[in-house]
Amino acid sequence: MNWFEVKINTVSEGIEIVTGALMSLGITGFAIEDGKDFENFLTDTEVYWDYVDESLMGLKDAPTVIKIYLAENGQGMETLSLVRKEMERLKDINFGLDLGSLKISLDNLNEEDWANNWKKYYKPIEVSDIAVVPLWEDYKNEKNRIVVKMDPGMAFGTGTHETTRLCLEFLQQCVKKDDSILDVGTGSGILSISALKYGAKDAYGIDIDENSVKIAKENADYNGVGENFIAERKNILEEKIPPKKYNVIFANIVADVIIAMLSDIKEYMNENTYLILSGIIDTREDDVINAVKEKGFSLQERITENGWVALKVKL
Repeated sequence: MNWFEVKINTVSEGIEIVTGALMSLGITGFAIEDGKDFENFLTDTEVYWDYVDESLMGLKDAPTVIKIYLAENGQGMETLSLVRKEMERLKDINFGLDLGSLKISLDNLNEEDWANNWKKYYKPIEVSDIAVVPLWEDYKNEKNRIVVKMDPGMAFGTGTHETTRLCLEFLQQCVKKDDSILDVGTGSGILSISALKYGAKDAYGIDIDENSVKIAKENADYNGVGENFIAERKNILEEKIPPKKYNVIFANIVADVIIAMLSDIKEYMNENTYLILSGIIDTREDDVINAVKEKGFSLQERITENGWVALKVKL
């Protein structure tokens, strides 16, 4: 298997926060380059250095970079989308310290170019009665599945990642004709569009990434459901959305955001609303389930795949 290197630019004070965010995405291996560490190494009072090569001295002024390595396939590209979105989320949070630019670079490849490079890894995905098909691929629909055509660009949501597939499974359990859908962290729009093609009446998607909002709208138009889909750039933790009771709410994000939003999301639910929570790495499952119960929700069902967990809950 081939791998590609992803670099995230930060500062020394941001290392703990950024690596913690990466771990919430299931990324547990990373390399850290930090000039402050090298400077501390040089000034260690317990060690006397009589000579340090001139070429090494520049390391103390090197930028702080966190490196991760992702598989060069569709799964790796989806994980990269998650990393991008998580860095955007961190930029919006006031931690009381500077995290640096959080800019992402891929070896010698511009971030803007990677979307075109991963098309060769993105193939049709079948999840029960739904087939998610790249816009540029031909698909023989031999089993008469509902076909959702997607061009994800740099947005998360192709069906290759476990969290999305788990949501698509729950979607087919919960969505009924003429339902209204709320899609928190809409990404490519895959869940909203799938729900609409499955029979939902309307869908409202929000995302913190402006580019994802644009891509989601385009994908809705590709699938002929654009008139029934609204997508906006909003942060569910900071901004109100139009007051309405939804039949099904998807939150395919990360554990910390899910936990933080549980109180506010209630105002968009009634006793019949299904809340689908995904993007939960198994090491955080207990945290989310405990928060769900503390906030007065009832856990209906959990499904898992490769260390990822999705929950179906109601009030």
